[in-house]
Amino acid sequence: WERAQILEEDDPHTALEELSQVVARNPNNWMAYYARGRLARESGNPGLALADFAEASRLAGNDPTPRCQRGRVLRMLGRLAEALAEDALAEKLAPRSPLVYAWRAATHTARKNHAAAVLDCERALELDPESPDLLE
Repeated sequence: WERAQILEEDDPHTALEELSQVVARNPNNWMAYYARGRLARESGNPGLALADFAEASRLAGNDPTPRCQRGRVLRMLGRLAEALAEDALAEKLAPRSPLVYAWRAATHTARKNHAAAVLDCERALELDPESPDLLE
């Protein structure tokens, strides 16, 4: 697991193979799917990323992170209605998570719905006004 994270920058192909082995050994560990999905997204494999984030979402219970990441891949693919649906599911799981609103703001921006994006950014900052992730 840690070795795959170290390899991500230098040898993403090997890192992806190692994360696939982690997934095979730990098929009920949502973080394994999440890590592989993130690397798949960064390596230009959106199909694997979508599948892994979907499985991570199923296994993660109330953690909205995999849904937000799945929405991110859908946004990258231009599938904005599907991305917004993922964002809505993430909000249901964690209505007090500022990052859920920040991710949905990105979807609204991609849809050119700037008024909704501003509302979500304001909501995110209202929930966590000191977050360095939100202030970028």
